[in-house]
Amino acid sequence: MENYLNTIKNIIYPKPIRCVVCNNYILYCNEGFLCDDCMDKLLSSKNKSYYSYIVENDSLSIRQESNLNDAHIICLYPYESIMQKLIKDLKFKYNIDLAYFIADNISFDISSLNIDAIVPLTSSRFSLNERGFNQIEAIADQLNKILNIPILNCLERTKHIRHQ
Repeated sequence: MENYLNTIKNIIYPKPIRCVVCNNYILYCNEGFLCDDCMDKLLSSKNKSYYSYIVENDSLSIRQESNLNDAHIICLYPYESIMQKLIKDLKFKYNIDLAYFIADNISFDISSLNIDAIVPLTSSRFSLNERGFNQIEAIADQLNKILNIPILNCLERTKHIRHQ
């Protein structure tokens, strides 16, 4: 009976939702993660960068390209501010619902591109054991569900580096 009353109370008086970036209250549910200001900052921070790679002597070198036609790798957001905070919350606060939110936002940008596959970078065994999941694979899985782009798990991290 008490559980039933709590459910009704939560429907009538829902707990306030806070933005995961700035901690301000979200006045209405816009997917429940970002306030309007932070969502605007996220959308305005989009900065497509194109890179190509060359493998020589078991070493990978990456260079920035000026156009999409020469690119093998596309970066949609700089890893700073809003996107960095979202990924850190997914990664360290185990907010797995953010994987769908991030993938949904990325899907609009990549749906028009001719992408053969999503290639997530693996976590080190240490990080995977510590967290129990790879945040990039979680985002890739959601992108696969949204856009039906295959995932190729062909990269392997060979050494552990400190958390970013």
